[in-house]
Amino acid sequence: MLTRLSIHNLGVIKQAPLELSKPLTIVCGANGSGKTYLSYIAYALCSPGLGPYMRLSEEDVKTLLDLEPVSIEFEEEVIPGFRQRRLDAVKKQLDNIFGIGKTQAQEIFQDFELLSAESDEEYCQRVVAREIELSFKLGKADFVLSKKAGETQAILKCLNFEGDRESLAASLRIALMAVVIQQVCGTGVFRPIMLPVERSSIYTFAREISNSRSRLVQSVRKLTSGEQPANPELISELINDQSNRYPMALDNLLSISSDMTVLEKKVGEYSDLAASIEHELLHGHLSVSEKGDVVFNPDGSTQKLPIALGASVVKTLSNLVFLLRHMLRKGDLLIIDEPEINLHPAAQVIMSRIIARMVNQGLRVMISTHSDYMVREFNNLIMLGNDTSAMQELASKLGYSDDMPLRADDVAVEVLSFDDDGRVTGRLLPVECNGVEIEAIDIVTNTLNEVSDAIYFTLNSDND
Repeated sequence: MLTRLSIHNLGVIKQAPLELSKPLTIVCGANGSGKTYLSYIAYALCSPGLGPYMRLSEEDVKTLLDLEPVSIEFEEEVIPGFRQRRLDAVKKQLDNIFGIGKTQAQEIFQDFELLSAESDEEYCQRVVAREIELSFKLGKADFVLSKKAGETQAILKCLNFEGDRESLAASLRIALMAVVIQQVCGTGVFRPIMLPVERSSIYTFAREISNSRSRLVQSVRKLTSGEQPANPELISELINDQSNRYPMALDNLLSISSDMTVLEKKVGEYSDLAASIEHELLHGHLSVSEKGDVVFNPDGSTQKLPIALGASVVKTLSNLVFLLRHMLRKGDLLIIDEPEINLHPAAQVIMSRIIARMVNQGLRVMISTHSDYMVREFNNLIMLGNDTSAMQELASKLGYSDDMPLRADDVAVEVLSFDDDGRVTGRLLPVECNGVEIEAIDIVTNTLNEVSDAIYFTLNSDND
């Protein structure tokens, strides 16, 4: 699997590992140390549509739509080629990944390197050893992909489908192979979704983009119908306004958020976690109005407030609630940039527990955080994950549910640190049975305690 990588010369980052093999990845670092850049690369690597592009044969698609299984062979001598083509695809798409022009991307990232941390032999061994059992949906068709550990053959089967067979077949030839390659030779993520720091304003952005796209469609329609003279400047302006305006991860989230009535019709697998966020953190219920607007109904009130009038925490967490309730499924990767934004310390502890529940229910999660409260609570959950009767009894006594404790082996922690030359180096920290020590955070806490003690004792000695 393509999960152990090394990044070089990415903005301020001189070198940093990128670990995507764990169910939970926590990235810490000072402001401006490249945490978001790292998240954007992780997002791109986990996006099946990025390439390499291969097609199923027409005969295989026909067999699938006859509801018969299809065997796909991955020969060991060609497996490393999939890895290299994937890494090359990321480098070629840096303009889209970061939402900038191609020339600008070439100038800014001219020395960027994305390398595998494994030899071809090690990579092949992990691909062959991987066991897969994935149920997924593409369009109006349901599929199952399976692969036994130790085999190079994957089996794909269509369970059912709706709609026109021919048009479905045409759309599936590339899309299906993208999923298969990502599962067998890639990161193993079915679909990445990222909640960036801009998420509290996402509905404003989405409405603005929707209006801009509508203007573009109307202008083109009038031009092609002859209703108005050609206005190349207007159309060029509107097209440029849509191109490379936002980073790939943000653009995809905007696309999801631009039509909430469509999203609300979908069924995700984590409605219980969405309800926990509403009950424990928002103290109210989120829904979509008949006009497609997000509204919030506070507990104890009959009013449904526009999201713009909700508290900052409601705006920040609303996307997460809808994604958990209507979209996210096992095997997806959820990337959250600073989940502590707008959360009181007590709420940050609750959020840590909810993230642990996501992980334990099959969702892969990657977060970047500055929060000592969240790191300390993750350490608590890792210690509670030591499977002993005493720990189980203590967890219950302290109010932790069975799906909160974390296994140390399921957690990766990376710290990004500034070197003397102003560049950043990343390193993975050991995660043990008692959690992880993040020196940069501990130093700040200890220094504050020492300063407070010095001020307190000086103040009281003067008073004496």
